[in-house]
Amino acid sequence: MAISNVMDNSLSRVDLMGIIKQRLYGAEYQPLVCLKTAEIYAWEALARFYTDSGLSISPAIVFEALHDSPLTLAQVELDLKQLQLEGRPQGYPLFLNLDPDAYLGFAIEGQTNPLVDLICRSDQVVVELIENTSVSDANACNQLSQVFHQQDIELALDDVGAPGSMLSLQVLEAVDFIKFDRSWLGCREDSAKFAMLQSLIGFAAGSGKRTVLEGVETEADLRWAQRLGVDLVQGFLYRDQFRRFSNNRE
Repeated sequence: MAISNVMDNSLSRVDLMGIIKQRLYGAEYQPLVCLKTAEIYAWEALARFYTDSGLSISPAIVFEALHDSPLTLAQVELDLKQLQLEGRPQGYPLFLNLDPDAYLGFAIEGQTNPLVDLICRSDQVVVELIENTSVSDANACNQLSQVFHQQDIELALDDVGAPGSMLSLQVLEAVDFIKFDRSWLGCREDSAKFAMLQSLIGFAAGSGKRTVLEGVETEADLRWAQRLGVDLVQGFLYRDQFRRFSNNRE
């Protein structure tokens, strides 16, 4: 499948139904690189969506539309996770994003959850919880963290510090990895925010958690990550190592 232009911020119901019916999904794998060794520690699987004409669609737009139907969101997430696990780089941990709403879409009392079953059958998986934007999100993340820790699945909290987000201390305490949003890179000259970030990194180090700085694009970003003392970095600085996989084996 050829990938050409990115669509604008609109997504018609016809386009959405076409994506779901034809399973026009893909996965992009981005490396998480260890600062101490400069070697790949793990990969993160990111969702990609296309129209039948080959246009790439912003995942944020698709997921926003899918949230109108929790069960459809859950089914698409299940299909995506199966695809991401199928095409994963071998021999490394794989970070998988999991929307709490997708988990809740399959949550039926007395029945097993297909998303949980799939992930628990897989080796070397780290479940990324989406940073909370409401109390209900925080409660869902707490529920998810309990479910996966019972199965010895490691957890990461994604996008910590992203604009407009909130932070649940209970979720922060429960995870094994803390992933700092790229927006922190714009706060290098802000002494108060820098102190806050250093405190969070110190908390992680003192409690046995590993830290990831997202959005690293330049050598200057990399040097700042080294100054901060985070464990892992991720971003377009490593774009030449990104990998893709899709239903059409692009």
